Amino acid sequence: LCGVIFGVLAFLWPWIALFSIVIVYGVFILMDGLLALWASFSKERSQIARRNRQTSRGWLILVGLVGLAAGLLMLINPLFGAAVLIACVGLWSLFRGVFELVWFFQHRKAPESGWLLLDAAISLLFGILVLAWPTVSAVALNWGLGIFAFVTGLLQIVFSVKRRRHAV
Repeated sequence: LCGVIFGVLAFLWPWIALFSIVIVYGVFILMDGLLALWASFSKERSQIARRNRQTSRGWLILVGLVGLAAGLLMLINPLFGAAVLIACVGLWSLFRGVFELVWFFQHRKAPESGWLLLDAAISLLFGILVLAWPTVSAVALNWGLGIFAFVTGLLQIVFSVKRRRHAV
């Protein structure tokens, strides 16, 4: 039921849904930063790090401070956070497309390598479209999430009703 409600709301008010996602993600990043800082000074981390010679205190402090800064920035300015999320999706898709294109040229004689080329083209096109039209991309992302939540919510309701009928 929650998925259906979220799906309808995300479709009706995509900006509110996007800002909600940014706020939740901002809280997640903030908490991750706090936990990384806590871990950098915990006694357990020191004992484990001495045994395994990994997870240096400096890296944990850096991850913690970056997490705190990014989380606070997303909470203080959700519009900026939304723009960063959309840009990351676009850039990730471009990098993935370039990687797949390189991989295609390295393996072009392999059977079925044309699928790699198609995958690269779709990734590159998607990345270019997201970066060229970030506002449209944000709305489309929310609508996609809304449709997904609505459909999966409905399917879960149908499954629950059918299961309850068979249980009786």
